[in-house]
Amino acid sequence: MSSKHAFYRLIVSVVFLGLFSCKTSKITSTTTVKKTTSTKQLIALHNSSAFDFNTLQARLRVNFDDGKKSVAPSISLRMEKDKQIWMSIKVFGFSMGKAYITPDRVSFYVKLNKTYFDGDFKALSAFLGTEVDFEKVQHILTGQSILDLKAKKYKSKWEAPDKFVLTPKKDDPSYNFMVQLFQNNMRVANYQLSQKEKKVFVNYLNYQVIDKQYFPENIEFLATKSTKK
Repeated sequence: MSSKHAFYRLIVSVVFLGLFSCKTSKITSTTTVKKTTSTKQLIALHNSSAFDFNTLQARLRVNFDDGKKSVAPSISLRMEKDKQIWMSIKVFGFSMGKAYITPDRVSFYVKLNKTYFDGDFKALSAFLGTEVDFEKVQHILTGQSILDLKAKKYKSKWEAPDKFVLTPKKDDPSYNFMVQLFQNNMRVANYQLSQKEKKVFVNYLNYQVIDKQYFPENIEFLATKSTKK
């Protein structure tokens, strides 16, 4: 990779601590989707497989590398569906910061350099190259497609040994998007979102079964951009 490009790699391992007031998803561990299933049906199955909860609690083990330095914090995560996401970050047992996200607000505090931010999703949207909101952040954390697959027309194909690949039927001048779904549970296997020289790749390495529903256990984020900020 050219030295002109910034590279970021983040791996998250999830230890599930608690789930409250959940409902059983339509997709179960015994589901097998046929290779000939239509794109429309695949999208419907993916949406019906969304992790259903009211509130949840988890512990994240994180490894971050930007090519120059790497850190491995642990994060306590609490989520209330469609309302709030709260994170507490620690390194070697010491508190390093907190983050709080709602549909209207993004705020975080980094204790090490006493950095504080309180604003909206504009900065994150600028980096990803597409508009980001609370729902999309929630989808990333729960293994759902970051983009609404019903908003555009998609085409699909089965890819051996166990995935379906979905791409828009028409190219979008503002960004490129591709998502792969696991055949056995219709959850996201990976997706790639890119715009010009910005590219984000999210890979769901494996899932864990929580009350007959699939929740991400290991997530890998790869991001590149032409200039580093």
